[in-house]
Amino acid sequence: MARRLNSAFEELSGSCTFLKSLIEDDPRSDVDVFERIEQIGCLEQQQLISLQEAKEVLTQATDLNMNNECTKLGDICAAAKKCLKEAKDKLLVWRKQTGVWGDKKSRGAARADLKMPTFSASTGAKVTIYEFEREWREFCTAMEYSKEEALKNLRQALQQPVRGDVVSLKTETEIFDY
Repeated sequence: MARRLNSAFEELSGSCTFLKSLIEDDPRSDVDVFERIEQIGCLEQQQLISLQEAKEVLTQATDLNMNNECTKLGDICAAAKKCLKEAKDKLLVWRKQTGVWGDKKSRGAARADLKMPTFSASTGAKVTIYEFEREWREFCTAMEYSKEEALKNLRQALQQPVRGDVVSLKTETEIFDY
């Protein structure tokens, strides 16, 4: 019984330590956020199983009057639950900062059907900058882009003006001189 108590204690303390190391430093990109989402999700599942096993061991140890060991395991169970809550709260903060809300796997289906709006600054442009901004925001929302992904794709959406559409500096000054 003592080995089962120690095993449950070591497993919970190890997962708690790993969770703390995950949330210690902030992610640097969307890819890091996606990795942390997956890692925290896996650790959560592992920890729930470990907590269930620890609960069973606690019940048996209580029946055998192993009070000191039960107290020690009960404390680590409470610490593990607290650590998991802190990790989820930190993950929520990261999601708010980066704009990453969906899982990487679930976003593929929505992205296949939508066409990216484009904008050109040429004089014969069919779309004004205000219409493009509205369409771009709707597109980013539908695609579930994070801020980083939206900025990367905005560069593709903005087309360079055609050389003949750019007014020369001399012509521009002539227009404003009456």
